[in-house]
Amino acid sequence: MEDNRLLIIKTNKEKLHDEEFVKPVIDTIKKRIFHIKITSIFDPPQDLSSFKYVIITGTSIQDMEYKKHISKWSKKIKEFPGKLLGICAGMQVLAASHNIKLKKCLSIGVKEVEINNKRIKVYNLHQYSVKENEKIEVLAKHKCIEIFKVKGREHYGIAFHPEVLNKDMLLDFLEETSLTF
Repeated sequence: MEDNRLLIIKTNKEKLHDEEFVKPVIDTIKKRIFHIKITSIFDPPQDLSSFKYVIITGTSIQDMEYKKHISKWSKKIKEFPGKLLGICAGMQVLAASHNIKLKKCLSIGVKEVEINNKRIKVYNLHQYSVKENEKIEVLAKHKCIEIFKVKGREHYGIAFHPEVLNKDMLLDFLEETSLTF
């Protein structure tokens, strides 16, 4: 596995949504000069073994088409040994891959969440979060879980959109240490 290979898995069906949900992630990640490959959850699953990082991006609140394609990616995502970050819809893909139940949690707009005893503003645009359970470590909450880590893995789910107000989180994800914000 090359040191800096990154796979981005898009969850948006509409190409126009790349500008809002995919391009800001890529523009931020490029600061670390990674070899980036982009695919879509609608495409056949990729062999993830050549990647060190995977980011699964979000999509618009009404675009739920990706849910029909999660099962074909689930095993590869669950078994991925590298660092994985699921953002919004990507968080739902990650949760489903690890058999973590979702819960309805509509949140739109700028909210404050507490991370490591520090309050920060985040941009929410989601309908779901995850249910608290023994498979995850909760890293941040608002009215629902905003960030979690799958225990025993470097797999992180973020319900909000760090590409809007918290771009440094995307860069922090690429660091060699655990995601700490």
